[in-house]
Amino acid sequence: MTNFESFKMVSTINLTKGSYWKTVLVLVISVLSLYSCKKEGPPEGVLSKEELADLMVEFYLAEGRLYTMGIPRDSAMKLFLPFEQSVMQKKKVSDEILSKTYKYYLEHPVEFEKVYDAIIDTLSLRETRASRPGR
Repeated sequence: MTNFESFKMVSTINLTKGSYWKTVLVLVISVLSLYSCKKEGPPEGVLSKEELADLMVEFYLAEGRLYTMGIPRDSAMKLFLPFEQSVMQKKKVSDEILSKTYKYYLEHPVEFEKVYDAIIDTLSLRETRASRPGR
């Protein structure tokens, strides 16, 4: 066997070993990416961003109505709490779900910021529609 033939044989063996490790690496990365792919959005039992924004818009509108009535704060709270409970019942949200939802979004501030962006957009749109002439 000449030097060239032995070099060619060694190169083939190294290439085969390299291909093997490349294949293993691709498989490992594939498996890891499958495990790292999580369902987007919050876990079960936590309101989605849209659901939370919708609920909070209702709460802010109610607070705004009470504020414009000039009712003292303690009296306003007595009126607001039953309203809050009725909205939660209507939307089928328990105190436990609301608490779990707040906890989740406080731990995920970027997601919570998106909720507030949606709330601000919704309230701004409602304000624009309400202030149009001919309404």
